[in-house]
Amino acid sequence: MEAVLTKVTVADWTKQKRAVLNGDINSETRIGEIVNKAIHALKLPSNVPYGVFISHAEGEAKYKLNKSDTVAEAELEEGAELMIAPEVSAG
Repeated sequence: MEAVLTKVTVADWTKQKRAVLNGDINSETRIGEIVNKAIHALKLPSNVPYGVFISHAEGEAKYKLNKSDTVAEAELEEGAELMIAPEVSAG
């Protein structure tokens, strides 16, 4: 039986905007799909590339997730807290 997450908390990089993504997020869901839902839920601009990080309780980013990974590959657990931040590229 595949794992299903029912609650994932997302926040913007300032931690001023937060949302809870409720529903069935199965183990084969791509992290990129969660990012897209988070952008909509947080009302962030959609024309900006974003990265996603697992957050510590203290609010600091723990590590960056690969958007092409599945929930299972990223080892997300129920109640996970993700931080969405714009990706910066040096030009």
